[in-house]
Amino acid sequence: MKLALGTVQLGLNYGISNPGGRTPLDEAGRVLDAARAAGMELLDTAALYGEAETVLGLLANGPEFRVVTKTCRFGKHRILATDAAALRQTLLRSLARLRREAVEGLLVHHAPDLLAPGGEALFAEMQRLREEGRVRKIGVSVYTPEEAEQVLARFAVQLIQVPCSVFDQRLLGGGQLRDLALRGVEIHARSAFLQGLLLMEPAALPPYFEKIRPALEALRAAARTAGTDVLGLCLGFVQRLPEVHAVVCGVTRAAELSELVERGRAAPQLPDLRALAQSDTAILDPSRWPPRALR
Repeated sequence: MKLALGTVQLGLNYGISNPGGRTPLDEAGRVLDAARAAGMELLDTAALYGEAETVLGLLANGPEFRVVTKTCRFGKHRILATDAAALRQTLLRSLARLRREAVEGLLVHHAPDLLAPGGEALFAEMQRLREEGRVRKIGVSVYTPEEAEQVLARFAVQLIQVPCSVFDQRLLGGGQLRDLALRGVEIHARSAFLQGLLLMEPAALPPYFEKIRPALEALRAAARTAGTDVLGLCLGFVQRLPEVHAVVCGVTRAAELSELVERGRAAPQLPDLRALAQSDTAILDPSRWPPRALR
């Protein structure tokens, strides 16, 4: 099982199919207890995930979990030495909130920061933090195949987080997953359910997503053919990719995590799902969804 626990819901209101908002602290404790019981070892978090790091510091600061966190977002046309210093301070604050001396991984949260002029200063600072023993692996979170290619051409990353789902097969079809794996980069896949969009009933879709209703109906038909449900199909698709080391999934309740673990341990025979791949980045990239998309 490749499941890793994404923790954004422990710190923020997050997800198109999450009407309940941020997970309360007592339920967060039950989520983490369920993760321990299932043998999950990896937690994914970020400095920008509201109170998520603080929650993990309270409830999951032991050695049973490895933690990957992310930098702040700079959003600048040129990276300066002061930005590299800010990256260091962000990690030090993250370590304090997490109540840890070191983390498993540190990712640049916004790939354009690393790819901007001067981005080498950020990577050099991350290398120094690794040499100091504050982080084991360094890398970046990307949103597009182009970002993955540009990062791979310029930086010796050890860890990368990529979007990947039944609908978003861009890095699979384009060969970027293969190239990353051949370089020995550890690949963490996120957005296996597109923030829950793939799990929504087609009839309940907000108007913005109406154009993918036929694709969602085809997804449900494929799940029936495989003798599973949409959750099992979507999770199984990403878990079975040999290049992927971990599938980062967020939940709001312990019961949801138990259901994910159950599906993750199942092994349905999956049909060929390449025909379900979508190309519209206005759908595939949640950061591009306008506020009206959620209504």
